[in-house]
Amino acid sequence: MARRAFAATTGARSRAWCSTAAGRCRRRAAYAVALSLHQPSLVGAVDRFVAPSRWAAGRVVRLGLPADRVEALPHYLPGDAFAERSRAGEGEYALVASRLSPEKGIDDAVVACAAAEIPLRVAGDGPARASLEDLAVRKGAQVRFLGRIPPEAVRAQLAGAAMVAMASRYHEFAPYSALEAMAQGVPVVATAMGGLPELLGEGSTVAQGSSGALLARLRSLWRDGEARAAEGDRLIARARERHSQERYAAALVDLYERVRAY
Repeated sequence: MARRAFAATTGARSRAWCSTAAGRCRRRAAYAVALSLHQPSLVGAVDRFVAPSRWAAGRVVRLGLPADRVEALPHYLPGDAFAERSRAGEGEYALVASRLSPEKGIDDAVVACAAAEIPLRVAGDGPARASLEDLAVRKGAQVRFLGRIPPEAVRAQLAGAAMVAMASRYHEFAPYSALEAMAQGVPVVATAMGGLPELLGEGSTVAQGSSGALLARLRSLWRDGEARAAEGDRLIARARERHSQERYAAALVDLYERVRAY
């Protein structure tokens, strides 16, 4: 029987954490064993594996999927998600919209915003919230923790933001939060991790672990409203070109046609 299965890979990470390092190792070992047992039958049943970025596609090939059956199909946003123009030039704060966990590097964003005297709003919740609140107090940072808020509230926060900070320490496959900020014309100050350079454009990210580069980028944008607006307009155009619903639908139909003819 010809294969006609279709599978999609994402950047989702397990939210289950063990309380000790040993527990984490046991959990990961069990996952690896289960994956090795099931991967041959999975690979044999699937015509194409789809990843949300070229970086992610390359990553899953390195992990063992056949390169000739892995393709990148970027995320899309509906038409009403795109702003006509950037309003970041009038923005009044930096924004983080994320799960509050250590790998997201939010503590680096808090420290940098404190040093640059930039008000920061943090939308989201997670295990690192208490430590981040403590850090904000110790650094004298102007941070407002919003907790977990619905998508429409995130859109409202983006409307008043001067920039979005994404100081991730792990390889983001293709973060939807960065794409939403792009579509709203909000500059994204991000580390060069995973698919972020591909999403934002080469040269638009800073090196992970370089606190000086992160601070300099945040401070430069904060001091120059015209630069923020120009960067925001560039990101709107980039998102429209690469992540429209129409482009995604056409690429998906093309993929199905090629699989059908395989």
